[in-house]
Amino acid sequence: MKKLNLFLSFLILTVFSTSAQDDNENSKTVTFGAKAGYTTIILKVKVDSESDSEDISGFYIGTFANIPLSQKLDLQPELLYSTYSEDGENTGVLQLPILLKYNVDDRFGLVVGPQLDFLTDDDDAAGIKRVGVGIAGGIAFDITDELFMDARYSFGLYDRLSSGLPGFEEFDVKTYFNYLHIGLGYRF
Repeated sequence: MKKLNLFLSFLILTVFSTSAQDDNENSKTVTFGAKAGYTTIILKVKVDSESDSEDISGFYIGTFANIPLSQKLDLQPELLYSTYSEDGENTGVLQLPILLKYNVDDRFGLVVGPQLDFLTDDDDAAGIKRVGVGIAGGIAFDITDELFMDARYSFGLYDRLSSGLPGFEEFDVKTYFNYLHIGLGYRF
């Protein structure tokens, strides 16, 4: 809960600092766009000192805004829907990353920031906390002024188990969701 409060405080501070920016002739404009691509969820389970992981692949689609904060720094909130499929079972995840983008040059940027994720299917959430908080980092490369590609990895920050697993009560079991996104985006 403390991490969620910290995330919300960061979001509110960012919105207020963005709205306090004064416009001038040399500032960039806010842009919007759509993005889609390949994604994988990495389910990491730790039992005492041992750990194991499983990857489930899928795709994502979403929208974003690019809000200039300075000549080199942008705020990039996104809303993504990811779907993962394994053995005929589908899982949907809604993701809300709020990223700071540092523009290294005109075409290359680095992104970092917090990310919320929400399991959309009730059946998939049995014994799992539906809401997660993570930290994401990645790179972006502009192919043209409108078209870009990006890659990002996000680490889950806390245990997603809502209760102990039956048969494992005497063990310290923790589950984390990590995500990998690789895709293309288009600015309108």
